[in-house]
Amino acid sequence: MTTPTITSPRPAPKSRVVTVIAWLALGISALSMLGALISTLVLAYFPGDVNQVVNKVLQDTAFVRVMPRALGFELQHPVLIRLVQFVVWTVALVCAIGLLRRRDWARRLFTGLLGLAIVSVLFSFYMGQSMVWSLFSRRGSPGREIPEAVGSGMALGWLMIFAVVGLLLWLIAWFRSARIRAEFAAVDSAA
Repeated sequence: MTTPTITSPRPAPKSRVVTVIAWLALGISALSMLGALISTLVLAYFPGDVNQVVNKVLQDTAFVRVMPRALGFELQHPVLIRLVQFVVWTVALVCAIGLLRRRDWARRLFTGLLGLAIVSVLFSFYMGQSMVWSLFSRRGSPGREIPEAVGSGMALGWLMIFAVVGLLLWLIAWFRSARIRAEFAAVDSAA
């Protein structure tokens, strides 16, 4: 009577794309987290200087007229904004470590962070575009045209936004694909 040999299942090969993205996310989130922490500390320890600069900016009526409301909120609450950035980048750092270890919770969280990045990119682009439109709509008569170079720059901005959002959507689809889900599930079930 022969005893059957028990072989352990061979681990599925790890996707290089996931590994590269995880290392990039780790590096970017570590640097961004450090930057947000330093900004928060500077803003928290020197509130008088910060308030003086913000008040000076808000007294410039030419700037305030073209400034989007969201930027006004950021100028009035800089410590809160930097603290939120620090928390988000800390979550991204933990998520990147989880991606390197192929944890399924990290894959799901990273997909959510990519969705948040899409919202952030679109919102930032909207703020920039609204400032440009405000500059030219309030400068002179209502029929004034936008200079050609500015129009070309805005068109290039639209192309860049489409490219960035497209890349982020592709990453979301990649991390939600059956192959990647199986890779992460195999590691989670083995642990």
